[in-house]
Amino acid sequence: MNHRLLVVFSILGILVGIPQFVLAGEIAKEQVSEWKLETHGWSILDHIAAAYSEQEEVQSLESRVQ
Repeated sequence: MNHRLLVVFSILGILVGIPQFVLAGEIAKEQVSEWKLETHGWSILDHIAAAYSEQEEVQSLESRVQ
């Protein structure tokens, strides 16, 4: 009897959990598309590269000032 209840509740848990994963995936897709619109399609690597080049530029200007 205990084993059957465990199986039933396990199946119910899986059935309840699947839509939550699907919904979370849809929300994540929506957030990524909004982020792409905000950043005009730039990837995160482009942002990192731009920040790194700006940092190098600032350091070179600082060294010229000193």
